[in-house]
Amino acid sequence: MMTSAEELFRRAARIPRVELRRPSRALGRNTEEALRAGVIWGTAGQVDALVRRLALEMKGTPHVIATGGLANLIAPECETINRVDEWLTLKGMALIWEENS
Repeated sequence: MMTSAEELFRRAARIPRVELRRPSRALGRNTEEALRAGVIWGTAGQVDALVRRLALEMKGTPHVIATGGLANLIAPECETINRVDEWLTLKGMALIWEENS
């Protein structure tokens, strides 16, 4: 999400950088509100669409864990995320290191 937003801000000279936080409405009344809605809810929609397609292929309901620094921002906006663990990747790396030490 950050990469997409940064590229949008970088490539579109007239688009201002905005703080990424939960938008107050979907139909923005100004550029900042519209950008927030597009970036945040657009990302949430992408996550939900992908998880639903994966669930169909898996013929089941996946347990979805959001990771990373923006997980707490996106997870409440998604219907398919079950849990947030910002440190999951690092925990996994630590387990691998411990097993190989």
